[in-house]
Amino acid sequence: MDNVRVFAIFTLTVVYFIQTGQGQYREASELLQNLRRGYERLVPPTRTSGSHVSVKIHPSIVRISDLNENREALSATISLSMNWSDLRLSWNPAQYGGVEKLYLPADTIWLPDITVHNTVEGSIPEQSTSQLVEVSHIGYVLMVSMLHVDTYCEMTLTGYPRDVHECDVIIGSWMYSAKLLVLESWTGGTVIDHVPLSANTDDAIPDLEGRSWSLLGRAGSAKIQLVTYECCPDEQYVQLRISLTLKRHAPYLSTQLWLFFLLLPALTAFQFFIPPDNDNRTVYGLVVVLAHLVFLVHVSSILPSSFEPPRIGILATFNLVVSAISLLMSIVSARTATSPNKICLKLNQFLPCCGFQDHTAEQDTGKHFRPPSDEINHLITPIDTNDVEYIELVDTHNTHYKMKYDESQLLTKIHTEITCIKDIMRDKLHKKRDIETSSRICSFLDNVSLCVLLLSFIVNIIVLSVL
Repeated sequence: MDNVRVFAIFTLTVVYFIQTGQGQYREASELLQNLRRGYERLVPPTRTSGSHVSVKIHPSIVRISDLNENREALSATISLSMNWSDLRLSWNPAQYGGVEKLYLPADTIWLPDITVHNTVEGSIPEQSTSQLVEVSHIGYVLMVSMLHVDTYCEMTLTGYPRDVHECDVIIGSWMYSAKLLVLESWTGGTVIDHVPLSANTDDAIPDLEGRSWSLLGRAGSAKIQLVTYECCPDEQYVQLRISLTLKRHAPYLSTQLWLFFLLLPALTAFQFFIPPDNDNRTVYGLVVVLAHLVFLVHVSSILPSSFEPPRIGILATFNLVVSAISLLMSIVSARTATSPNKICLKLNQFLPCCGFQDHTAEQDTGKHFRPPSDEINHLITPIDTNDVEYIELVDTHNTHYKMKYDESQLLTKIHTEITCIKDIMRDKLHKKRDIETSSRICSFLDNVSLCVLLLSFIVNIIVLSVL
């Protein structure tokens, strides 16, 4: 008996819910048919002929897909939540079984023609009309659409790889002027201070090509403004301008550039610590110049094309020029050390003005150049073992001449031999002075080159610090 009673109660409950569901289905279907009856989706839902439709809009950034430097284009996905009032879609819930909301296809009702204006290719991204919109019984329509935008973003790459870019996404009605359609923020104002990044949670936002960007503040900002076009000077249009500040996130690339910009000038300066008469000095300098050239090619390959060249590209070219000048100075210094010439001797006249006068050379000059009265006595003084052997040979010849010739012939021969010794000693003295002069010139050139390299090193640090 109890089992029969339980079964009867269960059967009545199921029948009640089925009838209730069928009733709600019939009421919703009837409501939908009544709403569609006489509804024209191409006519804006204005209350009077002179009124406008107020569309409240709230944007959020779903994803930043790409920021292409060559195309100067920002690719992103933006979510737009829009709300407006359409009294033609209002009803009394009590007449339709308490139904307060309906979900209708977007292509069955009037929609604001909100599109993106500053696209790169000129194509207008259209909203999807296959989605559903929420309609409440008081006539409020809620539509959440996704826009995949590809907008123009003017980029200045002088600060690469720490460049910061300000990109705008301009959204507004394509045809309706401010007389028919007005955009408002979700709170009713004209400024949206916080446009959130709703999907990404990491600080670095990777794009499709592996680059990373950081959205400063983790949000953008937006402003609603009135604009006038040249084609229609008497009409004003409402635009929503979303501003995004993006900074390149490339810590490894920055560290790599710091390393090379500081290491290569140091290697260039090292060649001037190699003795000028060493043949490996020129070879080393040539290798360093080639290293600068390879680095410049590498920097050019990673830099995006731009009308304004990045500072690191200019800096790499500057370092290459300084390295080439240093190689030329090193070659001149090595050539001067191995074969002094007249040009080097003339250059020696300008060294005292630069503070490179060698006082040792003056002392040596004073020691070897005696007054005319003591010249002969000084020149016949033996200087080294070879000079002693040479003078002994002269003495032997002189003895032979004494035996064979008369006194006048002997004096003539002695004078000739003394003149020959004097010429030999003068040549030795000039050679020594040439070597000392070339040494001073090499030292002068090396010091000038080191000063130039020090200045270039400081320039590198300053430029890298301000990037």
